[in-house]
Amino acid sequence: MDNLDAVDNAASVGVDERLWPLPAHRFLGVDFDVVDFETVVDWCLQRATSDRFASLVTPNAEHVVRIAEVGGGVAQAYANASLCVNDSRVIELAARLMGIALPAVPGADVVKALFDRPDFCRERSIMVVGGDERMAQVLRARHGVRDLRQIRPPMGLAANAGARDAVVEQIEADPSEVVFLAVGSPQQELIAETLRCRGRSLGLVLCIGAGLEFLTGTKPRAPAWLAGLRLEWLFRMVTEPRRLAPRYIGLAPRFFRLLAEEYARRPKVALR
Repeated sequence: MDNLDAVDNAASVGVDERLWPLPAHRFLGVDFDVVDFETVVDWCLQRATSDRFASLVTPNAEHVVRIAEVGGGVAQAYANASLCVNDSRVIELAARLMGIALPAVPGADVVKALFDRPDFCRERSIMVVGGDERMAQVLRARHGVRDLRQIRPPMGLAANAGARDAVVEQIEADPSEVVFLAVGSPQQELIAETLRCRGRSLGLVLCIGAGLEFLTGTKPRAPAWLAGLRLEWLFRMVTEPRRLAPRYIGLAPRFFRLLAEEYARRPKVALR
């Protein structure tokens, strides 16, 4: 049985956890699905036409540190997602050095691949949570999105459960086949988990952070050669120093401590 047949079979018997039997690795406290980029994009396209709810989360280094430190509902939001893929090339390298194959599937690349598909843009009803009016205009004009709705929630969603619940109710009141949650972590994952728990939404929910900002040019994205060197984080820090430099400097020791704890738990492997 191929992957898509497995999805259909799972849906027919009411399975709502993982949508097909995927290999997974628990790394840095997160259960990552081991899947390549093309399969993730195909999965998204298939789930966009489904009458069942599904969600995608793409944890990076900052996310795994938060999951380890906060736990609780934040950790559950990632654990209960339909698909959880590694967003970080730094995590990919760290896993490889510990003998684990954990390919990076950046959420921004998934977003671009979807909007590069004319059929996706023409035929799907799409909701964007976050961004500004210019983002919506670019998606319509440059990418040909015909049915686009947008929710522009207030700042501070992470600490405001009432505002998150209001977003959830807006999504449920205006159903779309695909919902892009572009409001940052962990608020986007908490919104996706609330939608899942309430059971009133169908279709696909994607937690994609700055993916739409990169796509529409609101924020610059690191060139491919820099991404290949696993230095996207450095590019972002240089382009947004006031916002990101303190954040990344504070993150680094916590991330390396998490790596050290992971290394101590793992059987040692010979590096090649």
